[in-house]
Amino acid sequence: MKTLPAGYTSRPAAMTDAPAVAALIAACEDALTLDPDDAEASQLLVEIRQQKERRDEESKARRDRERTMRQRVADAELALQHGDVASAARQLEQVLREEPNQPTALTLLDKVQEAATHEGLVLPDALKTYIGRKPVDAPAESKVAPGPTEARASRRPAIAAVAVVGLGIGG
Repeated sequence: MKTLPAGYTSRPAAMTDAPAVAALIAACEDALTLDPDDAEASQLLVEIRQQKERRDEESKARRDRERTMRQRVADAELALQHGDVASAARQLEQVLREEPNQPTALTLLDKVQEAATHEGLVLPDALKTYIGRKPVDAPAESKVAPGPTEARASRRPAIAAVAVVGLGIGG
């Protein structure tokens, strides 16, 4: 018999609890096995899968962006090693424009500033605002309060669970 994960009366708001999400999907699928015409269980299953897909896409986009930023910082470091201070500064400017607290970029910026001063170069004004800045921890992922869809959906898992429990009692 499948039931909702302990402590859940509706789907997880942030969809970050993978075991709970998997358990909810299984409960909906079980309810649909009992009653293939259960519109609420079917709709909830569609919504959960859509949210999971959106979350997966957002996660992939974030990883791709982080990889791009790391590559730009590596390119800037390589340019600096080859004595191309202007190129290193341009790379860091791109990174810091998108991620003002990127720790490796901020650390490398101090080295670029030192090399620029040594060579008599002036860094772009946009970069000067970051010189001497220390990385700040990113804020913790906020939990968004459930919207209308979540409020309406709060009944659905219970219906699915009741249907599943019915199978255990009647079957």
